[in-house]
Amino acid sequence: MREWRERDQLLRDRRTTQLKILTDTRGRADAAIEHEQAARQAAEQAADAAKASAARRAADERRIEHASAAWEDSFPDDWHERTDEERELSAPWSDEEWLRARTRLFLAALDLHRAFITGAARTIRINLLQLAAKLAGERDAPPPDAELAAWQTLFLLVPVISTTFSSCGRLFGALGRESLGWLLVDEAGQAAPQAPVGALWRARRAVLVGDPLQLEPVVALPEAVQELLQECYGIEPEWLPSRTSAQSAADRVNRLGTSVRRRRKDGELESVWVGAPLRVHRRCERPMFDISNAIAYDGLMVHGTRYKQFPDESQKYPPSSWVDVVSTDTEGKWVPAEGAAVAMMLDKLHHRYGVELDRIRVLSPFRDVVKGCKDAIRALGWASSPPPGVKDYDKQVSDFIKANIGTVHTMQGKESDVVILVLGTRPERNRGARDWASETSNLLNVAVSRAKRRLFVVGNHAVWSQNRYFGTLAAELPRHSWPPNKDANL
Repeated sequence: MREWRERDQLLRDRRTTQLKILTDTRGRADAAIEHEQAARQAAEQAADAAKASAARRAADERRIEHASAAWEDSFPDDWHERTDEERELSAPWSDEEWLRARTRLFLAALDLHRAFITGAARTIRINLLQLAAKLAGERDAPPPDAELAAWQTLFLLVPVISTTFSSCGRLFGALGRESLGWLLVDEAGQAAPQAPVGALWRARRAVLVGDPLQLEPVVALPEAVQELLQECYGIEPEWLPSRTSAQSAADRVNRLGTSVRRRRKDGELESVWVGAPLRVHRRCERPMFDISNAIAYDGLMVHGTRYKQFPDESQKYPPSSWVDVVSTDTEGKWVPAEGAAVAMMLDKLHHRYGVELDRIRVLSPFRDVVKGCKDAIRALGWASSPPPGVKDYDKQVSDFIKANIGTVHTMQGKESDVVILVLGTRPERNRGARDWASETSNLLNVAVSRAKRRLFVVGNHAVWSQNRYFGTLAAELPRHSWPPNKDANL
């Protein structure tokens, strides 16, 4: 009996175990069925999503094709396939219709502005009279705390006021911190780093525009004294006013930019950080562009200037060149033979080809060469023999001599169709002067990039081409001997 009971219990345990296994198996089977159903549902959803995605892609491709046809070159569908130069020269999305709409919006905004001014004319007039009294130093000028309102009224009428750093403190003396909306600094590469501090303090935002690879700031304090002060106060040499500029200081805090290699005065290469560089150059034709790009910008610039026949469509002037004047007859750095070459070239440009004087500039690194050029042109007697039908010709000649003949330093920021660069110096002397002119690429870069259509260099080719950067200039320009023969293409 006992054996029967033990066997019965064993069978019961086995049955319980098998029932449990059966239950687990059924659970797993049900879960597998549910998983299969979920997978089928997910597959169906994925297939639907794929169809929807394909439909959207097809619609997007049709829109892209439509946009490409409508916007043509303004649509950047092949942006990654374009070369670096092609990307720099393009203006994505700026099609004619969009530009016209932007222009209409701007004109409408001006109309609204004008309507407001007309409606508040009496108040505006009173405020402007108060500002005029302040600028004239009259007794009834507005108090300093009211002066900002008077200035804001003027800014409402005239959005941009032009001034210099030296007069900014006097002009806006009553205006406090961040009282002006925008400060725009032009030619910041020529400004000492401390010059715009007062203007920056008064502005909420600032844009400094300049070229650290053109002429550096002119500082009256000798560099030797600057170095003594630098050592005394433990300042890094890079902050010397004669070695940096407001533009360089602004570039230091600009995260967007690139590095350009340049050669220091000691001949060693250094890397210069240039903030937000505008790479496309739209002023100079070749070879001026190629010369500047080679000596100053490490090939970074992109040529964007459209060729135009010079001086006009009916006639073509000879190309840029170097007039090789070899002479030991000098007066300081002035070479009279170079003056004769300049006089002949000016006569040909102005009288034979009809190029107006305001389209020509004569530059030199040296003041005594500039003086010699002015004297040589006065000696031509143009003012006393005006061309037929030309009024005020004597004033045109006088203005040309006064404003369009000068040192390279006085011409930064200016441009002309024709630039004649007169080098001067005596071949066996003045080596120090030539070394100074070629100490960095900045001076030659400014001189060359003033010329839009033609550049003519007048000087001793063999002597000057030995100097740094001037060798590149000599290699890019065809050479013509002076005095010219009858077949010379000058």
